[in-house]
This record gives sequence, structure tokens and C-alpha cells, in this order.
Amino acid sequence: MGTKSVLVQFALAFLISQAATAGSSGAGSEPGRVAGILRLNPVTANSYLAAWVSVPDGTNLTGIRWYNNDELAVFPEVLALYGSEVGLADVGDCTLLAENVAGVSSGWTELAFSQPIACGGDGAYLLFRLPEGNAAIADGVGGGAGIGYLSGNGARSWVTVDGANWVGIDRACGLALEPVVAGTEPGTAGKNSANRGPVGAPSTESVRFETALRSIAPNPFNPDTEIQFTLSEQARVSIVIYDVSGRRVASLVDGPMEQGVHVVKWDGHDDSGRGAASGVYFVNMVAGSRAFSKRVSLVK
Repeated sequence: MGTKSVLVQFALAFLISQAATAGSSGAGSEPGRVAGILRLNPVTANSYLAAWVSVPDGTNLTGIRWYNNDELAVFPEVLALYGSEVGLADVGDCTLLAENVAGVSSGWTELAFSQPIACGGDGAYLLFRLPEGNAAIADGVGGGAGIGYLSGNGARSWVTVDGANWVGIDRACGLALEPVVAGTEPGTAGKNSANRGPVGAPSTESVRFETALRSIAPNPFNPDTEIQFTLSEQARVSIVIYDVSGRRVASLVDGPMEQGVHVVKWDGHDDSGRGAASGVYFVNMVAGSRAFSKRVSLVK
């Protein structure tokens, strides 16, 4: 495990204080109960929360469950480091499990893999990369990226803000994160196999998404903004920008898209490449038979 940096120590102190505040808000303090949300502020491009999970003999890792704070916050990556609990390394040494993972608000979310993972040791470190700039500032929907913690017996956990130097989190605030395991089938790789990692490609199919126009940020914006939306299934999607008079300004999306989380950018220009004037615009999204609209302001 890397040497503690001043930046990591600062971030950890803020995270612990915020967790204590969340715990005192009435989420419960019994052992094993979700007592609050672990929060990190600020969130850098290399901010990760990590936890160690044990995988019992005769089983493989088939998924993970965690208590999620905000359904609008998308974790860019979920990673794993298989083997024994000997210390975390640089995130570059880890295996990518999934990208753009979202969950429910204030509830448990499960991410299932399409094939079991043979850990090749006692278990795995599981890492969630936090979305840069999306600090958890409140509980629930719109509150920001965060993972719940258990009172007394959560998973042993760590935090980093640079992807290399890790600081342990007190066990009283261990992450509400647990493995989903299943017995090995005849002819498949077992947990002590020399072939560590996924037997097949991981999948996010078990993460339930609702078709919705989620967020537009920043708003107001200059020079560009990102539009985030989710699809419960594959659908034809149209996203069009209109001005307050109803005039079509720009078409951002027009075609079929897969289930999951999507982000598109509007750079403040119309379809002919001219810069749009300062003012209020409407982002209209049609996905299948459903339609959504949100207001966005361009300020120059």
C-alpha cells in the first residue's frame, strides 16, 4: 500500500466527518444496519472507494451488492484486484469489471456478472471510481455519488484520491458492500484456480435502469453542457434542442441506442455550426413511446 500523502489524509478526514453526520441523521446504528453514506469531497479524477470481500472455498464471485446513495450518479468504473488481503496496489494493476454503473437511490443495488469470476485466492478488492466533481452532499436522489456504510461490521475499506496512495477507513464506517457467490459447477474454474479474473465478460444487465432524461450539467452553462439519460431497454432515441419560441436549434441524437446510461454533449452551437445566443433552451428527448423535456440556460 502506498505512502499516505497529505492530500489523501485531508480527503479521508473530510469523508469520516461527513459519514458521522449521515449516521446521526437517523439511518440506524445497530450492528449490520446501514448507518449512513460515506462521502468524499472534493472528488478528483482518481478518487476511489475500495473494500475487501472474502470468497468462500468452493465458490466463485458472481456479482456484488452495495448500498447506493444517488441513482443519478454514475460510477465510471468498477475494478477488482484478486488474490489475498495483502494491500492495495496502483489501480492500473486492477481488472476492469464494468463501466458506467448506476444504482437505485438510498437502496441496495446488485451488479451481476454474465460468468462467474475465479478469484484465485481468498477473495478480491473491489474498487468504485467516483465520478469526478460529483461529491455526495445529501442523502438520496440528486445527493451525489456515495456508498453506504454499516455500523460496526461493514467491509474493510480504503479511500484514495490519486489512484495509488490508500488510507484505511475505520471499521465503524466499513462499506455496505458484499459479494454475491455461487458454488462452482463441474468443469468450471474454481476460486483457487491459477486463472484469476472473469471466466467470461462481466455484464451490467441485472442493474435496473428506468428510461428517463436524468440531468443536464452544468446548468446554466458556457461553453458546453452534458445531458445524461438512461434507457431500460434498447430504443430509438431522439434528442433535440429548441429555443423558447419552439424553433429547432440542434439535433444531438437520432437513432437506436442500447440499454444503460448515456451522456451526450451540447456545445452551444446550432446544426449549422453557429453559436447559439444566450438564453433559455429546451432539451426534448423521445425514447420509444416516451417523451421528456428539461430546461437549460446558455450564459455568455
